Amino acid sequence: MDCVFKNCQFIESQISLRTEFFRTLFMNSQFSSVDFSFTFLFDCEFMEINLTKIKFKGTSILNPKTENVTFNDLEVDKLYSIRVLEV
Repeated sequence: MDCVFKNCQFIESQISLRTEFFRTLFMNSQFSSVDFSFTFLFDCEFMEINLTKIKFKGTSILNPKTENVTFNDLEVDKLYSIRVLEV
């Protein structure tokens, strides 16, 4: 992995538009009221994380690896839907 976020809390945050995460590990972390709109996540791993009240407008996730991920109150957009792809 190129970058690791371990035991982190992201609360009421907004990721800059068009932010790109490559080969990033998110582990044992909590995300609450975070805006991931138009974010690109490629070859990322999500292990033991909790996602609550997350915005995924136009977000692209390619080749995700997940383990024990909890989702609550996710917000997606009909026009700019979230894309999850295996390539």
